[in-house]
Amino acid sequence: MKRDNITEIIRDTFFELSLCLEAIFLIHKADEDLVEAIMRNMEEIYNNATRTMKQDENHNSYPSVKKFLYRLSGGRYVPSASASPAERV
Repeated sequence: MKRDNITEIIRDTFFELSLCLEAIFLIHKADEDLVEAIMRNMEEIYNNATRTMKQDENHNSYPSVKKFLYRLSGGRYVPSASASPAERV
């Protein structure tokens, strides 16, 4: 999978996760200071993830992550052809 696709998946995942967290915060009437602290941490994690993607063009994915992405994408995500048979979904 190309770096741009992975970066897009990371961005989309953090977007969806933020929406889920917002729903949890609203349901439980979370304090704004707590929400702000959590979202700052989420932003830091996102920035670290995208910075790592930019620095390490030849990273290797974990087979379990590939399988999960495959299931989430409804079969649209295709693990790289170089994966071993044990890693293929």
